[in-house]
Amino acid sequence: MASEPAIDPEVISPDEFFRADIRVGLVVRAEEFPEARNPASEVLVLGVPVEGRTNVALIQPDREVPPGTSIF
Repeated sequence: MASEPAIDPEVISPDEFFRADIRVGLVVRAEEFPEARNPASEVLVLGVPVEGRTNVALIQPDREVPPGTSIF
């Protein structure tokens, strides 16, 4: 099995990352959109790769929190 290419951790600085306003949301539906070439500028879904880059586990709170709650 070929190894995945390393992700460059220097794409943005930690200071830039921590300036981002990241909040909890609720995904109610997801559909494939193969025509999309640029990611949406209004939504960020965090996940971790499992068994390569095609299988992703979404990161979620460990208990129920209201949508819009700030992540820190």
